[in-house]
Amino acid sequence: MLPHDRADDPRRDSALPPTIGLPDLGRALGVSEPVIRGRARSGELDRLGIKVVRLGVQYRVITASVWTLLGIAPDGGAAGASSEANPCSAARQRHPSASTLRSVGGEGS
Repeated sequence: MLPHDRADDPRRDSALPPTIGLPDLGRALGVSEPVIRGRARSGELDRLGIKVVRLGVQYRVITASVWTLLGIAPDGGAAGASSEANPCSAARQRHPSASTLRSVGGEGS
């Protein structure tokens, strides 16, 4: 097993396609699909920095924007954080959490 094959290693998913669907985004952020769809329709995901493209009736999410929101560089390192810094706490300081998505609009997940 390679070191980046572990489930907790962010590089495990670095081979994601350029776009993902809303269900995948919901799973990544820990929010239900109906909540994430509502946020996409309202434009809230765009305000959070997650780029959503509508193709007909389908929504596609630009994967690079999700990496940025999570504070993870595509190479598996922390975006904008030094190697000495804790990437998880740095990401929390700069970006809203999944609970922010749940709380806005008063909807539950």
